[in-house]
Amino acid sequence: VLVEKGEKPTPQKVNQIVGKVEAGRAIRKNLERIQNAGGQAEYVSADVTDAKNMKAAIAPAVKKFGAVTAVIHGAGVLADKLIEKKTAEDFDAVCSTKINGIDALLKSVDPEKLTHLLLFSSAAGFYGNAGQSDYAMGNETLNGVALLFKQNHPECHVTSFNWGPWEGGMVTPELKRLFEERNVEVISVEDGTRVFVEEVTSGGQLNPIVLIGNSMVVPNEPEKGFRKWKISRKINLESNPVFHDHAIGENPVLPSAHAMSWMVDACEQGLPGFKLSSCSNFKVLNGVKFDETLADQYTLALQEIKRENGNYADIEVKVSSQSESGNDGIKRPRFHYSTQVRLARQVPMTPLHDRIDLSNTHNLPGSSFYQDGTLFHGPKFQGIQQVLNIGEQGLTLE
Repeated sequence: VLVEKGEKPTPQKVNQIVGKVEAGRAIRKNLERIQNAGGQAEYVSADVTDAKNMKAAIAPAVKKFGAVTAVIHGAGVLADKLIEKKTAEDFDAVCSTKINGIDALLKSVDPEKLTHLLLFSSAAGFYGNAGQSDYAMGNETLNGVALLFKQNHPECHVTSFNWGPWEGGMVTPELKRLFEERNVEVISVEDGTRVFVEEVTSGGQLNPIVLIGNSMVVPNEPEKGFRKWKISRKINLESNPVFHDHAIGENPVLPSAHAMSWMVDACEQGLPGFKLSSCSNFKVLNGVKFDETLADQYTLALQEIKRENGNYADIEVKVSSQSESGNDGIKRPRFHYSTQVRLARQVPMTPLHDRIDLSNTHNLPGSSFYQDGTLFHGPKFQGIQQVLNIGEQGLTLE
């Protein structure tokens, strides 16, 4: 075929032709399997980024079978390059397949009739991955679509699968060996299929975002000598209106958990590939208040203080801002939070706590604690539904 067109039969072009032939065979085989199992299937080809094209392509099937009640968006395009080498065309091709694709699919069906919306996102979007900035952007957008669609259509089963690399397909044997060397888990077809079926057929749903895969970032060797760096942050209520529901007295305040997340994220940015192991000695020195004392900018000062065989790193973190000038006209730092963060190359598995007393002996509604002033949190932070029991060792809450 290539010779007839006057083209040179390079391995890449030959593989593309062979790939199309094998894909056609796989499609026909899957259609036969569905029919042999008693199902009915129609295969149509359409541009997933073109809503009109898509709607026209599925119209005969809709007429034959009825309204579409489930959508699986698994289309994807790769153009792996370091970001400085990517072109606008690369970004458009990769991102539009994911983003314009889901937009076109939802415009091609009646969203109110959907019982299932299943999106194939990627662990590359969840964690990030070198050379895949556009792919990560497109897949992370799918996560946002899943959250928003679930919020607007709570009765629909919505799942965004953040898959790691699958065995077969784009993962060649050579690439699989590379992943194994980097301790990146490769999902077998059997395991991936099982996870998909279990998720789709499960009952209750707490979160539409499902992560199946680990980070593909290779930890760098820490630099010689202890690191020391600073990161600046800005925050305001306009960009974070949720903090209106976290007010002590008249003024909203920054939740301590949010401040701790700031500090941990800054540490992980400084040591790519390392993850949080523990956070100790956390102190609120002068909490951030959304009033006249709110600073224009907050500085996170990070100092590595200990390292163990390149496997662990202990980092001291302080958050400060510049206070108003005193009588001497000198601005001094005002410290808000401090903590010590331990990062690790390999974080141990979270322990499974299976011996929890779930007896409902007290049955106190959680709303009562917010209404009587025991807890100050507004609606967005009211997570306690009820107190199941109270014992000498603690409380069991739902």
